[in-house]
Amino acid sequence: MNSFLERLTLVIHWIAFLITLFFVYGMWGLEGSGDTWAEFLVAIVIVLIPNTIGWLIKYVLTGNSDYFPFK
Repeated sequence: MNSFLERLTLVIHWIAFLITLFFVYGMWGLEGSGDTWAEFLVAIVIVLIPNTIGWLIKYVLTGNSDYFPFK
């Protein structure tokens, strides 16, 4: 059961990481975004939210503290 839980949380973390990459691509493509530092910082926080949630799920359930899923 433990290895199943580790694999499941790794899949969740990878999905969250791919969503993060999709958000980066989407934010980069928006024209007129990032005109100010505040908008840029908000965009960075929004982009990092999916991977952070995936990492938190993985960390709470398995104790693995690697932020990136490919480590």
